[in-house]
Amino acid sequence: MVDQKTFWLKKALKIALKSGCLRGKRGLVIVKNAKEIMKTFNLVMPINDACIKGGCLRDKLKLGLGKDPHVCRSIHAEARAVSEAAKKGISLEDGVAYITCAPCMNCAKLLYIAGIREVYFVDAHADETGTVLLNKMGVKCVRVEIKNDNPELRLRDITGQ
Repeated sequence: MVDQKTFWLKKALKIALKSGCLRGKRGLVIVKNAKEIMKTFNLVMPINDACIKGGCLRDKLKLGLGKDPHVCRSIHAEARAVSEAAKKGISLEDGVAYITCAPCMNCAKLLYIAGIREVYFVDAHADETGTVLLNKMGVKCVRVEIKNDNPELRLRDITGQ
């Protein structure tokens, strides 16, 4: 029997594979009262194949891990989820986020303001300030190991980047 955390994280891992990002395919599922209320992946703007056609912007600019994370063609899965929920009138308050990667600082702030009460993730982030902030703000933030996970399917660098 698969526990709930593993079930939802595996769903987020599957959703992540829809991303057109060349560096890291990220996915997220938000659950409230044991029901899925939002699912997203990091979306390359303006269309999901911009990086495939033009190459990774961060690579072209030689930006290393954690440097200028805002310089990217994609919208993070967390930011997209909060935006889409607002557009659709869906409250994320008291929701639980299951994410393929720990949130960056900006996404952590969005999740906190949206009222997310717990965050579970699979991959660590190069910059831990997002999880540190969430924990300080009273949002439970926990890394979960998934058995038989294949990070090479979603990450160019299987160290988590």
